[in-house]
Amino acid sequence: MEIEEHIADVDGVPTRYLSVGSGPALILLHGIGDSASDWQWVMRKLSGGWRIFAPDMPFTTGVDGAPDGFTPESLTLFVLSFLRTVRIARAVVVGHCAGGIAAIRLALDKPELVRALVIMDSIGLGREIHPAVLMEAAPVLGDLVIRFARSPVGSLQRALYRSSLLFSRPELVPSRWWTEQYRLALEPGFLQATLHMLRAGTGPFGQKIIFLDRLKELTMPVLVMWGKMDQVVPFFQARDAVGRLRDGGLSAVSGCGHMPHVETPGLCADHIHSFAYEKARR
Repeated sequence: MEIEEHIADVDGVPTRYLSVGSGPALILLHGIGDSASDWQWVMRKLSGGWRIFAPDMPFTTGVDGAPDGFTPESLTLFVLSFLRTVRIARAVVVGHCAGGIAAIRLALDKPELVRALVIMDSIGLGREIHPAVLMEAAPVLGDLVIRFARSPVGSLQRALYRSSLLFSRPELVPSRWWTEQYRLALEPGFLQATLHMLRAGTGPFGQKIIFLDRLKELTMPVLVMWGKMDQVVPFFQARDAVGRLRDGGLSAVSGCGHMPHVETPGLCADHIHSFAYEKARR
């Protein structure tokens, strides 16, 4: 089954999204510095039992008023608008990294829309984050980095740096991931939007937006999925999160870094399907 690419008008903003499959709705929300294309491998493996949608999040192309536009509230409003646009009334929601913050906030604000929730290597669950991320968001330095990364040589260097940070085995990363990273870095507004998002969510002492204490308010089943070798957000944050959930489980992905859906898509898809299959039919 082929993945289809569409453009939808989401509150007046042309928004790219990928879709495939039929069945209960499954929404995939990607993280900072990435795009909906990172879900392509998981989408193919899940397409037999799910109607899957993966939108480009606002920080892929930027929004008016950034960085104030990159808040959990604004990201949740985007997801709500997207769901209305594609006519999804209720879904299993999967959020990775910054997409995890959007997914958590959506589940807190509109629980009736979320059948089940998967939080994957998410920010917002602890203050700790890799120092390289804080350096990338730092005043002056961050601006210099993206100025260099806008060039063809710089975009390749950025992809190489990100691969070493995000994956436990960069040499096994699919070639399409490298191609997409190169394309994104040269896309007008992308790197600036990424920098705005990093600065909105981090400060000199780590992450600024923490939802850990609010996880007990979630009423739907929640799966916390995490790469055990994640360098960006440490694995112990996943254990802390699960301990605060009413109905939660932990899926620890051995030998995997920050992006299980790219590094181990088959295992990632199996975990999502086995968790959500029964929950989606409640």
